[in-house]
Amino acid sequence: MADVSVEKRLKFETNEMIVRSTPPIYAFINILFAAIIVFSLRNIVSHNRLFGFFLAVSVGAVYSLIIRFIYLKQTGEADDADLWGRILAFGAFMAGIAWGGGAVFIFPPSIAVSAKFFIPMALVVVAAGATIYQSVSMDYVFSFLVSVLMPMILWTAILGGAIHFETSVFLLMTLGGFLFLARNNHDAAMESIRMRMKFDDVESALQHAQEESRSAREHAEQAARVKSEFLASISHELRTPMNGVLGMSRLLSETSLSPLQKDYVDTIRQSGETLIGILDDVLSLSRMESGKMDHVHVDFEPHRLLDGIVTLMEPKAQEKGLVLYSEVAENLPEILHGDTVRLRQVLMTLINNALRFTEVGSVTLKVSVQNLNDEGVILRFDVMDTGIGIPEDIAHTLFEPFNQEDSSFTKAYEGVGFGLSVCKRLVTSMGGDIGIDSTVGQGSSFWFSVHFDIGQMVEEIPEMINVPAALLPLRVLLVEDNVVNQKVAKAFLERNGHTVTVAADGETAVNSVRGERFDMVVMDVHMPRMDGLEAARRIRSMRDEEKAGIPIVAITASVTPEDVRNCLSSGMDDFVPKPIDPRVMQAAMERAWAKHSGLTMRIAANEEDVELLDEEALKRLISVMSDEEIEVVLKLGRSTVEDAGRDVVRHYENNEIPQMASTAHMLKGAAADLGLRHLTKLALAIDKAAQDVNHPELTRLLPILPRMVEKSLASLDAWRKEPRFSGSAIGSGSDDVII
Repeated sequence: MADVSVEKRLKFETNEMIVRSTPPIYAFINILFAAIIVFSLRNIVSHNRLFGFFLAVSVGAVYSLIIRFIYLKQTGEADDADLWGRILAFGAFMAGIAWGGGAVFIFPPSIAVSAKFFIPMALVVVAAGATIYQSVSMDYVFSFLVSVLMPMILWTAILGGAIHFETSVFLLMTLGGFLFLARNNHDAAMESIRMRMKFDDVESALQHAQEESRSAREHAEQAARVKSEFLASISHELRTPMNGVLGMSRLLSETSLSPLQKDYVDTIRQSGETLIGILDDVLSLSRMESGKMDHVHVDFEPHRLLDGIVTLMEPKAQEKGLVLYSEVAENLPEILHGDTVRLRQVLMTLINNALRFTEVGSVTLKVSVQNLNDEGVILRFDVMDTGIGIPEDIAHTLFEPFNQEDSSFTKAYEGVGFGLSVCKRLVTSMGGDIGIDSTVGQGSSFWFSVHFDIGQMVEEIPEMINVPAALLPLRVLLVEDNVVNQKVAKAFLERNGHTVTVAADGETAVNSVRGERFDMVVMDVHMPRMDGLEAARRIRSMRDEEKAGIPIVAITASVTPEDVRNCLSSGMDDFVPKPIDPRVMQAAMERAWAKHSGLTMRIAANEEDVELLDEEALKRLISVMSDEEIEVVLKLGRSTVEDAGRDVVRHYENNEIPQMASTAHMLKGAAADLGLRHLTKLALAIDKAAQDVNHPELTRLLPILPRMVEKSLASLDAWRKEPRFSGSAIGSGSDDVII
């Protein structure tokens, strides 16, 4: 009705009010009132005249009732308002003329004086009712009032005589008064209707705006879902070939290569890892845009966090011949409360970019206190480099992922847009500011400032037990449709001593498990004919309990939480993301094997004084090995612990919780093999917190890990310099190992 003229809408509203304010009982009241008049005049007026009067009023009332019924049955469109206004006014005229004409019919000149007053007064009562209840429409009330009173006014004037003249004047004045009163009532009703129409228009506009907003929100959500699905698909499609590139380069780097060849292979691997990093930045940006990025605030030690970051990034600086410094304000509080995951992610991205684009000189992480009070502190972090510098007119575009201008400087910094955009959004979400100060030819300083609350003292490492045992060589069924990925995964598995059989799809895998004996299935999720999820469900439903209970590890390029849940709900025990990291795959296989075999290694320790080194375990180790074998095992174990310790922190910085859990699990096993008692328990605690996705616990434990690795390996090095223990020197202390 929004396109209909205001006048038509007003007419429509008045018609509605006329019809709905005169219910059917109103017609019966008219008939009843006519019956009362007939009864009162039965001894004064002839019965024939009274019957004619009653019949006329009844017909008029029924006619009005029929019109009302027809109106309510029609569609009620405002375009028909004028026509129905005339029909209703004509109905009012017919009902009024029945009263007015009927009254004249029963008002002969010879009627008694008492009746001459009674009949006009009855008409006044009828007219008064219409004036009160039906004056919303002047056409309607005018038709009714005139048709009710005017016949009697004219009749009494024609009859002549003082009484008749006075009656005529009285009725004429009454008609004028009723019309005046009806006009006032009509104006008030029209104003009320106009106000209601305005309110309805506003309400309709509001509803329309809400509908448009809801529709826009639904379209935006749909677009976000499509975008998320598209990025997830892109992630899957990129990770699958990158698995071959990184896997083969990793395998190739372990062969005999010339220095030049090794440099080529390292370049391939580093470029692939950079591509995966950019892909992760894109996915992080998408998660933030869709509101899926949460903040977890915990107490932490900023000195440890910063030391851990610098320690983690130093090898990369050394590879390029750069020096990585850290300058921390002396008045930096010991304990703060904030989101360390996001803080670490921003710092790691900025330092990584600085190292990447600085060829000569140094990179400095500077932390200064801008505002300190009892409630909190504002910290400013500066990552300063001695690189090429960035012109001011280009610097502002670096924080926008899709708006980098085409220039030599932008080309030199190609690839940083996504990472810096993620940093900007993360800092903004933490209530901080981020920016850049740069001079061409001298270097750049990327800075950000964030507020942190003052925290409480960080608790010590909790006592943990039950460490899964190392994985023995297994008969593994590898299910992978991509030939390159088959080669990579098969090489990784065989390098760890496993015997590998390859199947190209899920259907073949199910038949192989049914017909042969395997210790474990390592299976891709997306395959032709039958995917890994369906294959896992069919294996779990086999009648042979031993075959149905075989450990299954998924290999997947889809790394969203929903994909992981689908893997686990299908019956798979663990998963390995692509590109495959052999250490992550081995750790996932260990967890799956331990889940089904129940093999654990339990370390009991004195709760009051836990030493870093379990010498009794080392005594057992050397008792069955030659000196040469001992040196080889300790050297390899030490290297594994160092690498795994760094990788745990790296995965945490990149918010790669599943990979971090796998690496922590591997660190735990390697530390246990070397008798690194406290490091084993710390790795176990991190593994458990990662599997439970317990961010506060991870934030509490991760800053401790680098120092614990360093101290534990230092204790191991000191032990290696001591005289070797013989097999007969094994003690019987409480720190026993049970497998």
